[in-house]
Amino acid sequence: EVFVFPRTMSDFGHLLEEDSVVAIKGRIDRRDDQAKFIAMEVKRPELIIGEGPPLRLKVPASRLTETLVNEVKRILEAHSGDSAVMLHVEDGRRTTVLRLGPGFCVDGGNAVHAELRVLLGADAVF
Repeated sequence: EVFVFPRTMSDFGHLLEEDSVVAIKGRIDRRDDQAKFIAMEVKRPELIIGEGPPLRLKVPASRLTETLVNEVKRILEAHSGDSAVMLHVEDGRRTTVLRLGPGFCVDGGNAVHAELRVLLGADAVF
C-alpha cells in the first residue's frame, strides 16, 4: 500500500493507470504503529521485452567531438549484444535522449561499462 499526498498526485497522477507498471520513489513513515510508504516521485520504467536493460550514457554536448564519438562507436561495436543504448546529451538547460540504432546494441556486461567509464567518466554510465 502506498500513500500519495495531493501535491504528488497532481505532479505524477497522470502516470497512474490501472494495470500499468510504475516505479515509486518514496519514504517510510514510522510515526504510527504500522509503517507507511509515502510516495514522493513516480516514473514509468522503460520496459523492453526480449532485450536486456538499456545501457544509458550521459555526455555533455560540449564533449561530443568526432574523436570521442568514434571511440564510443568502437567500444559499442566491440561489445555487440541485445541491450539498446540510450545517449543522454546534456547542454546545461535540457537533456536530449537519443536511442542509438540496432547496430549499436551491446552486451550489457561489466566489460562495456568499464571501458565506457574510463573513456567518459564514472558518472557517465548509468
